[in-house]
Amino acid sequence: MAQLETALNKGIEKVIESVGNSPSKATATTMRAKVNKSNAMSDLPLEEKIKISLANKAEMEKVWSVFEMSVNASAGGAKLTRQTYVGTLAAWDLMISSAMSVLGISETEAETYPLSKLLFPDGSDVKMRTVTSWFTSSVPYMMDRYRKVILKAYFSALGIQWRTLDSAVANSWLVRSGYRTTPHGKAAVKVRMEAFFKYTGFPERIVQARAVGQDGHVDCELGQVSLTCAAVR
Repeated sequence: MAQLETALNKGIEKVIESVGNSPSKATATTMRAKVNKSNAMSDLPLEEKIKISLANKAEMEKVWSVFEMSVNASAGGAKLTRQTYVGTLAAWDLMISSAMSVLGISETEAETYPLSKLLFPDGSDVKMRTVTSWFTSSVPYMMDRYRKVILKAYFSALGIQWRTLDSAVANSWLVRSGYRTTPHGKAAVKVRMEAFFKYTGFPERIVQARAVGQDGHVDCELGQVSLTCAAVR
C-alpha cells in the first residue's frame, strides 16, 4: 500500500495523541480474540460478552476517529485534485492505515480488521457485526458536514438565508454561473474556501494580504474549488 501523504500523517498524528492506549489491554486478549472468532459462545456469561463487546466498540471508535481525521486531512490538505474526493479505494486505504496506527498492527493484519466480525453492543445484548458496518456512512456524513459549512459561509457573505432560499433567487445565481463569476460571487467563493480550510484543519492555506490594496488568496487545488462549487450549485 502506498505511503500516506504528509498531510494525512499530520491528521493521524493529531488523533493518535488524543486517543491514548487501546482498551484491548484492559480485557484478556486471548479470551477476547477467542470470543470474537465465534458466533456462539453459550458457555460464556452475557456479562463477560458485554465487556468484550464494549472493548471492541471503544477500539473501533478510536480507529474511526483517526479515519475521519484522515478524510479531513486528505480533503483539506490535498496537493492533487484527486485527493480531495475520498472514493471507495481511498477510503479503504485510509481505514487500513488508521487501524495500523491505532492498534499497532501490521499492514496484513490491518487489511483483515475492517472485514472481521466482532462482538459489539446491541441494546442490553451483544451482536456479531463486521467492523466496516460502522464505517459505511462516514464519508457521506462528512461530505454533508462540508456542505453545511460551505453553504453557511458562502450565503452569509452574500447576506442570504440559504436554508430558506427562494427558488427564483437561487436560479438567478445560476445564470452564467453568476454564483462564482460575478464580483459578489467571487468574494463569497473566497469566504467559503476559507471556511472549508478552517474546518478541515488547514488554516495555513489561507494567505493573508501582505500590502495595502491586496485581497489575499487561498492556496487550493482545482478539486477543492470544484467540491465547494458543487455544494453551492
